[in-house]
Amino acid sequence: MPRKLSLVMIGLLLFSCITAVQAVEKTPKDIVLERARDLKRAGHSKQSADVLREAIKKWPDDPKMWLALSYVLESIPDYSGALDALKHVQKLRPSMPNLLPRVRDLEAKISQEKVGKDEYLTPQEQKAKELFLQAVKEKSFGKFDLAFPRFIDVVDLDPRFLDGKDSGMIQAAINYYREQKKSDIPDSYYYLGVYQFFSQNFDYATALFQQYLAKNPSPEMVQKTRERLQAIDKAKAALAESMAQTSQPAKLPVPTPTPKKNVPKIATPTPGLIPVASDAAPAALTGVAPDAEYAGKSADELISEATAAREAGKIGKAINIMTAATQLAPSATNLMALADIYYANSQAGDAGATRSAVQMYHSIMNAYPNSPEANQARKRLLTYQVPVAQRSKEVLEFFQKHGYPDAPQ
Repeated sequence: MPRKLSLVMIGLLLFSCITAVQAVEKTPKDIVLERARDLKRAGHSKQSADVLREAIKKWPDDPKMWLALSYVLESIPDYSGALDALKHVQKLRPSMPNLLPRVRDLEAKISQEKVGKDEYLTPQEQKAKELFLQAVKEKSFGKFDLAFPRFIDVVDLDPRFLDGKDSGMIQAAINYYREQKKSDIPDSYYYLGVYQFFSQNFDYATALFQQYLAKNPSPEMVQKTRERLQAIDKAKAALAESMAQTSQPAKLPVPTPTPKKNVPKIATPTPGLIPVASDAAPAALTGVAPDAEYAGKSADELISEATAAREAGKIGKAINIMTAATQLAPSATNLMALADIYYANSQAGDAGATRSAVQMYHSIMNAYPNSPEANQARKRLLTYQVPVAQRSKEVLEFFQKHGYPDAPQ
């Protein structure tokens, strides 16, 4: 027994000595990581980050260096830099645990940082901001049943979040509730309707709300749904008013196709102004108003007829029909189709078409500021601007012809 006990004790002693030696023998990487850790603990996060960046130049494929840099940058705080470092870790060692939650947390902090740069907020706007940050965080962790209804509360408090500040919330919610609707989940009709309204798809939103009411929801949800339907009616009325302010483009003079030999001459453009036809004589639209003439037809039927009329060269008829379709089903897409008919004729030098196209594009940008059609309208408007090179040439020619102003004495 004593001999066996002695052997055991000797073995334990040897193991302890080996472990102690291994603990003393630190690798260069261990030394760098400990140095960075000590600097961070002492409150010198920037110096710690500098140490790690230098080490990464030497060992760019070491995920531990990148991970340490991510934590240090987050403490500065430099959330964008921390996220970038963490993505390097994902590339080098995608199996490392708990990476995805950290990525989502950093993304939420970046969104919070962006919103925090807004101007001074009222108490209501401040509440909306807090709810939005909470919704973004919930969305990043996959808590969609909490995030998407919460974002609706955000918009109700501060509609400015619809102006490109939703952080992808609207499209994500539409995709989520669209899938739920396939399973006929009742509440999905209501929430999908709300988000379609946010996207300004008024007709589809109305249909979804009506389908939801048919499912006999609670009295509270019935009241909310009816309020949403009233909001759609107000939005449509505002759009109709905006269209009316465009001087009713369907009743403006519309160009009729003319033989090539009778194409009107275009007056020489004044710098900075839109070219205007000098002797065009388009026929004026008269007779029955579009909404009465095409009563009883659906918007889709009218759009098909307008397309056919345009392809046949019957521009005036196409504008009348498309105007009726837009009055029946106001949407960014339909307004854009009508504006593009005017645009095509304005490129041929028709002054009336130019005025109407410009008015229609402004209406689209005012009524649907976040839509793809609004971006397209802005691009169309830019084509009316005289190129800088051309304008400079015209100014130079003017001074060469009329002389330069006297220099001040």
